[in-house]
Amino acid sequence: MDQNFVGRIARLASAPAEVFWRECFLRSALTRQKSIKDMRTLGAAADACGRMYGIRSEGARASQLSAENGLEVRELTIPELPNMEIFALFEPPSDILVRAGLLSGCDRLVKESGMDAFLGDFCCVDVVLCHEFFHFLETRDSKTVFTRTYREPLGFLGRKVCLPPLAEIAAMGFAQEMLGLEWSPFLLDCVMLYANNMPSALAMLERLERSAAECARSA
Repeated sequence: MDQNFVGRIARLASAPAEVFWRECFLRSALTRQKSIKDMRTLGAAADACGRMYGIRSEGARASQLSAENGLEVRELTIPELPNMEIFALFEPPSDILVRAGLLSGCDRLVKESGMDAFLGDFCCVDVVLCHEFFHFLETRDSKTVFTRTYREPLGFLGRKVCLPPLAEIAAMGFAQEMLGLEWSPFLLDCVMLYANNMPSALAMLERLERSAAECARSA
């Protein structure tokens, strides 16, 4: 692996969470025009929501929680899609689909490149399972969980809709709290992409670095 890439990941590992919230907001047409101030407010609320669920589940493994809640973890097989990579999915009501082979390869990449020196000891599949398990929780608790109850008006008629980035931010907050990670799990997207789609991984790194600069300027 290119050691320049490793060094850039190391710097982003200590970046504030809002850098990754910004990336998440930029991915959705519903939120990409939000100000940094709004991103910080909504991102913090979503992150706190996920962490609250994570504290309740602290000490348990995602695989154990999935089994206890009747969820089946299966292999995800998808057709190749241009400019898009899917690592896992929660399919209501009770399926979590993961690309186990890709995640195992990502674990090897982390160790062989030396990224474990600053990311610590973890398994990619645990991070992904935690993330998808939160999506099960928000489906189960849809009437009370922040990511489902917070809505904004959309279009001429003002129909109120959920903001998808909030669910992703909360799911990552849940995974980070559950696993005791000192870095945002969003960073793993870059590493997993590198293993399978290097141009997309480098493009994401550049976006994150720009977001880090923007957030620093507006602090």
